[in-house]
Amino acid sequence: MKIKRLYRTILASATLALTAAGCGVNEITIDDGTVIPDNDRGEINGSMESFPVWGTVTDSKGQPLSDVTVSSGDISIVSDVNGFFSLDQTDVNDGRFLVRFSKEGYFPVVRSAVAYDKNPCGLNVALASADDPMVCRKEYSAESAQTFEAGGMKISLPADCYSYAATGEKYSGMVKASMYYLSPEADEFSQLMPGSDLAGVGTSGMQMQLISYGMTNVLLSDDQGRQLQLSGNAKAEMSFPTPAAW
Repeated sequence: MKIKRLYRTILASATLALTAAGCGVNEITIDDGTVIPDNDRGEINGSMESFPVWGTVTDSKGQPLSDVTVSSGDISIVSDVNGFFSLDQTDVNDGRFLVRFSKEGYFPVVRSAVAYDKNPCGLNVALASADDPMVCRKEYSAESAQTFEAGGMKISLPADCYSYAATGEKYSGMVKASMYYLSPEADEFSQLMPGSDLAGVGTSGMQMQLISYGMTNVLLSDDQGRQLQLSGNAKAEMSFPTPAAW
């Protein structure tokens, strides 16, 4: 088993090394009130360029998803009844485009890749539902320690470790949590992964291809749907299986 420690809000990709980043401020709410934060929309990270990106969005079972919000920089559209989308312009930063996908009741996905010579890029993206078998959902008191398990991935959170993401104020009420695990051995891994093309930069400054050991997304909110994160120096422990082929 590989074990790593994550700090603050958990949004980790278990590649060659685990990384953690805070979830965005915007939110998606599913039927029972669980909040799925989305990345900020309307923010241009680089510059809007005439680099077309098109493709289809499906669920984890391969069924087309309509009304998925597809955004890049200050442009936002929705997928049609066949899950198809097409962007004429995209947010390009340092030669890479960035596109975000979100739909109520599904975990959001962000895609980034190299914008090759302005040639149109096709993307096939899948969104995992909050009801997916690889999702663990809990509601519990912030004063209790908790362990989440899904598909061999395990994450343990200590008691009394939460604060509001927006203000940093300590929180001690009820917590709604949703954890999604994506195994690198999943048939739909490349469509479902909540990241880019697994490109990285080594210590020498050279670009290289990363190898994923799996990905997870843990989302936390209070009973009113406001986003939470781990407070101060609170630590979460993660363990996950190393695929036999690795």
